[in-house]
Amino acid sequence: MMKKVELLEDSIEFSKVFTRAVPKILDMLDSKTILDIYEAVDLLTTGYIFGVEGMEVGMQKMLLLVNSSEKGKRDSVSNAYKKVFFTTNLTGRARAVKIIQNLLRFIQTIEHGNFPTLECLIKKWVSTDDMDALIIQVLFEMFTMKIEGTTTEESNLALELLVVCSSSKASIASANLNIIVMAGFGERGRRNPRLYAQCLQFMMNSIDHNANPKYYERYDCHSSIVTNVFDMFMKFFFQTLLPEFELVATKTFEFFYTLCQRPHILCQKMVVDLLGDMLKTIKKPTVSSASPPSASQSMSSQPLLPSQKKEDETTKAFLLTRFLYIIGYITSKELIFIDVDVYNSMKHIQELEGCELIEKERSTAEPQQEPDEDLGTSADANIADLIYEIYEEGLVNDKQSLLRVMIKLVLRIIKNPTKFQSEHLQCAAILALVRFMCVSRKFCDSYMQLLIKIFINCNNTSIKSNIIISLSDLTLQYPQEMKAWIGHLYLTLQEENEEIRLIAVKIITKLILQEMIPIQGKMLKLLATCIIDPSVDIKNMTCQFFKELSTKSNILWDILPEIISNLADTDVNTSLPKEKRRTIIEYITELIDEDRQIERLKEKLAMRFRESHTESQRSDIVYCVALLNCKNEEDEEDLSIIYEFH
Repeated sequence: MMKKVELLEDSIEFSKVFTRAVPKILDMLDSKTILDIYEAVDLLTTGYIFGVEGMEVGMQKMLLLVNSSEKGKRDSVSNAYKKVFFTTNLTGRARAVKIIQNLLRFIQTIEHGNFPTLECLIKKWVSTDDMDALIIQVLFEMFTMKIEGTTTEESNLALELLVVCSSSKASIASANLNIIVMAGFGERGRRNPRLYAQCLQFMMNSIDHNANPKYYERYDCHSSIVTNVFDMFMKFFFQTLLPEFELVATKTFEFFYTLCQRPHILCQKMVVDLLGDMLKTIKKPTVSSASPPSASQSMSSQPLLPSQKKEDETTKAFLLTRFLYIIGYITSKELIFIDVDVYNSMKHIQELEGCELIEKERSTAEPQQEPDEDLGTSADANIADLIYEIYEEGLVNDKQSLLRVMIKLVLRIIKNPTKFQSEHLQCAAILALVRFMCVSRKFCDSYMQLLIKIFINCNNTSIKSNIIISLSDLTLQYPQEMKAWIGHLYLTLQEENEEIRLIAVKIITKLILQEMIPIQGKMLKLLATCIIDPSVDIKNMTCQFFKELSTKSNILWDILPEIISNLADTDVNTSLPKEKRRTIIEYITELIDEDRQIERLKEKLAMRFRESHTESQRSDIVYCVALLNCKNEEDEEDLSIIYEFH
């Protein structure tokens, strides 16, 4: 008996020691030594299986390694999660239930930002049949609450898993459309807008992209399913207590443009109906319960109290914000629909007509004469020109267009911030304006100056953040036209607000790595200063960017001399202190490790030294050469290269 007690005491003590070691184990996940990472993953996995306190944090951090560029790390983490979720001695249905319970337990604690990474793992398990048909069946039973004791939360989580699984295997959705429709568009969907939105995504996943994603059956505009979705959204639009309106709106219009015939007709009808209902709601007088009107006095004749006026203004801003959001989103979906779906349909028709024409030419051609092979090429060019004309001239520039009318409303709100003071309304208006700009190059040129002016004069963090993201979208759409405005994007790195700087770093580094914006040493200096940013997130993201840039050909050593010169160039901005400049130089120099690059870089630095104008610039260049000499011990005399220009 004493031995059992001692064993239990030792087990408890071991558990406490293990828990205290968790921070060290988490640090091992960031180690540069691959074996340390393997050991940390194994320890965290074993601790989680045995229920050791604090393992949930480690299991979430492990998800970051799923997207690692190193295959060994990815496989190690993938196998660890598979072990955690799928290891059980049970068989048959009991095994399926246990696996689902393991998944749900983990999903309940996962951070929202980590869920997309988990989705990648789940899709992989579906494709390899680790998530087999029996598990899918039990998930459906849990979703429809056929399993006794299933809670509403478990049912919703089961739906989330089914949506993820169906994105990997379309038959999971296509074989169960009736179940999805009954749950999503019935009483449960009306009470739970998020469930309604997820069911819409579930239905969209029924398209088998492995077969022929260009051509598939769509619902008629007047079908009962489409009518039901239309009516439900019209009611959701006016629900004030709807925290996830953007999700509901996004999925609704995605459903229209993905699964419905003539989606533009549906959206036009919805916009017109919403406008009518909004006008009725706004014009409807607000009456204070404290002072009801007399029988002889009409409600419209009563003067509004200040509190009533404020309530009316809040209602107007609330409805306009939602309305502008869907207007902007419809615009972007219409662009994609024309560019992809309409283009594919027109091309398909041209191919059929081309086949008939070629057959006709062959039947009438002379024996040595071949049919014209350029027919297909010219037809494609004609289609592309027609499509371009539609969204360049027809969507936002045609005076008869409904969107053209909406543009006037958007511009009125943006140009009158004192009258329309709601932050959310201004954000929605700017987002709508940018989406209009993405449709038409001509429209973009007309209002780019306005967008930059708003950014410069605005002090609102949310609005400025949205404009930075918008500049990224416009750069992807019109890379050549946006070159003249890239300097404004770089200048956002100097914003005082940390959130704005973080978004700016994310956007700029992504565009540079995608080769969407030119790399200029003078502007890249602003990005280099983020290496010493007080924010850990900004610092880490910038360091990671320069690491990736160092792997791309000779880009880094080619622009390093210009970066170094500009760090102390007062013409660009106030010079950085010497210690901070050297911290930046040390980090970037450390990334250059090829002897050939080092030698050529020294030559460039020597030329830059001769052109330098200040002692600070010369000092930084000499310091950089000294660091390079430390990396290349064979040559210790290279400082003479610089001194000969002194």
